[in-house]
Amino acid sequence: MMFRIVSLVACVVLCLGARAVADDASLSFTGSDVAQLYKAVDAIETSDGILLNISMKPAAQMPSYDLIAHYAGQVPNGKPHEAALWMSSALDSKSARHRRALHDAMELAVMDSGIAGPKWKQIYDAAASADTKLPPAEPDRYKNRHLVTQLVQNAVDALTASPKPR
Repeated sequence: MMFRIVSLVACVVLCLGARAVADDASLSFTGSDVAQLYKAVDAIETSDGILLNISMKPAAQMPSYDLIAHYAGQVPNGKPHEAALWMSSALDSKSARHRRALHDAMELAVMDSGIAGPKWKQIYDAAASADTKLPPAEPDRYKNRHLVTQLVQNAVDALTASPKPR
């Protein structure tokens, strides 16, 4: 892929053992869990455990809630752990926001495929199930899955933030 997660981040998360919790107890995770997730994302390029089927789409064809990158799910009738990832043709690899969106989509892919481990598969399934119960008026059809990736990012940000000088 066009970027690699810095191993130091995973190490910091693993060593400090952060804990993030959403409203649902099934959405709790530790720093060790985050390190495992980041390791799975980082290994996508070389893993035999997942095949990313990447489709470039015009920006107008992207879901309104995922304008840059979208995890579209496991490929029906595909190989085991074949995941569909849509990327906007407007993707700018120099943009931190765009890189974050692509990383979030890859996180969802490794969670759903199970290669990030059974805990992340359980978290993904719970969030995806909650998303199927969203009211029709909810514009973000991945609201709960996006919450999971945001909680992961919040935990990483908290652990990698520079300490404030005294």
